[in-house]
Amino acid sequence: MISTEQCFQLYADVGLAILRAERGPGKAHLLRVFPEQGATLDEAVAAYKVLTSDGLEGTPAEMELLAAKLSAAGGSQAFRVARAGAATVR
Repeated sequence: MISTEQCFQLYADVGLAILRAERGPGKAHLLRVFPEQGATLDEAVAAYKVLTSDGLEGTPAEMELLAAKLSAAGGSQAFRVARAGAATVR
């Protein structure tokens, strides 16, 4: 695990990205991804709510990887990773 200071330095170096998903069919498919990464069911539900509202924040690489995992899980959501004024839809 990295320290808070290292985390802030990483964000300063690579920037932040926000991953958002549209609400839609496939919630169960998406909820399956978060526990596979170690989240509890309550944490998975909370992450889904953030994902479909304000969006999850992380490094661009983290958010691209999560978008790929969520896309592979199924469902029909469109995922958007926004960073530094650019957006990509998956």
